[in-house]
Amino acid sequence: MPVDAERLDDRCQCSRPEEHGESDRPDVCLSVDFLCALRIATMLRPTLPADTPALLAAAAGTDVFYPHEIETLEEVLADFHREGEEYGHLALTWHEAESPAGLVYLAPVAMTDRTWELWWILVSKELQGRGTGRRLLELAESEVRQRAGRLLLIETSSLLHYEATRRFYRKNGYAEAARVPDFYRAGDDKLIYAKTLGDLPLS
Repeated sequence: MPVDAERLDDRCQCSRPEEHGESDRPDVCLSVDFLCALRIATMLRPTLPADTPALLAAAAGTDVFYPHEIETLEEVLADFHREGEEYGHLALTWHEAESPAGLVYLAPVAMTDRTWELWWILVSKELQGRGTGRRLLELAESEVRQRAGRLLLIETSSLLHYEATRRFYRKNGYAEAARVPDFYRAGDDKLIYAKTLGDLPLS
């Protein structure tokens, strides 16, 4: 049966089972799951060179990233399109209304047992507060698991400016695993957050 997309919650589950009679109509939740999977498949796509201008604009519009960080993002994307895939890097763009509006960028860590790093995660300001960031992070974790990844690390700054970012990571199951004092500059520590994704057998 058709399912109204407005009735989907931000986790793509059957959001109002009492309205749909979930116990009597399991096909409703199956329809919801299928619709959400289809929606995500069409919204999350491999990052293309043509996405770069919109992604840089989205990053600038968040008021989170400093200008030098946006310049670094541009360099990272350019390197990725030139040779990043050869090293197993992964970049995925979230599209909203057919326009790039979010990004996750992941890379395996050399000389480790299936440890990965999340280099970038960003969501345009217009989409913030709607669960898109959490969904992007969950999709990133899923991609790492599909590649037998064991541990996912995220680096961030200790500055108050990034408190919302750190709170987002903690809320999604990441714990501070290390701190390097004064790493970025005096008074600005590097924090490393970590989440174990599963102790899968060696491939």
